[in-house]
Amino acid sequence: MRSPIKNLKKKTNSISIVKNLIPKGSIIESHAFYDGSNEFNLAESDRFVVANANKYVVYEFWSCALENPQRIASIAEYMFPILNEQTFDILQKDWASYRDPYMRSALFFLLNRCSSLGMISHGEFNINNYNPFALSDLKRFKVKNFHLEGDNNNKIEDSVGSVDSSTHVFMHAGKFAFNFFEHGKTESLEESKFNHDKLLFNLSTKDKKSVVVYDYHPRLKTYNKNFDIIYIDESGKQASETNAKEIILHNV
Repeated sequence: MRSPIKNLKKKTNSISIVKNLIPKGSIIESHAFYDGSNEFNLAESDRFVVANANKYVVYEFWSCALENPQRIASIAEYMFPILNEQTFDILQKDWASYRDPYMRSALFFLLNRCSSLGMISHGEFNINNYNPFALSDLKRFKVKNFHLEGDNNNKIEDSVGSVDSSTHVFMHAGKFAFNFFEHGKTESLEESKFNHDKLLFNLSTKDKKSVVVYDYHPRLKTYNKNFDIIYIDESGKQASETNAKEIILHNV
């Protein structure tokens, strides 16, 4: 099942290797949940996924999509003709101020599909990803083996471990950052930020099984005392560090 939401800012080709690491029948606690593409793939492949949406607007969109995706799609179809570069820029700033959650969810979908980055609050106007297939994916959205949680009060790096007997998964932790450089950066409504060093420290010391996927960064191999490391090339196959585009840290 395809997700109706795109994430063009963070892409990963690691899903096949992640499936090999986590056996069928496992409970997976996914963090920093956004577009859901990989989580739904895991859920449809006989793993049970508990998805933690750490941003309220993400939680709200998926709550509405699980309840009534056709309503979101009908509002989106009605709103799409008014979109142009000017209205798109205005809505990126104001969309969350609408009172109705289904209107906000429809704008979430529209802005995502018409953003060059697949984000809601930023990205250039580009309608290439808004098409009948996208609307069909939304209207037919239904996923098994899946439970959505909202966790907006706790920092991600401090909240890992809420589900017993689970494997913690960050399907795309993005680019590794030395967090003292992160201070002062603008945080969008839909993107989850976290302290990378603290996250990896907590995952390695809380005796929890975990799988964390990053874009390749040489600093990450220094965590080899606490995690096994798999390098992945651009086609999603296991590779040498020289050809790595992504890196998986795991202790499963």
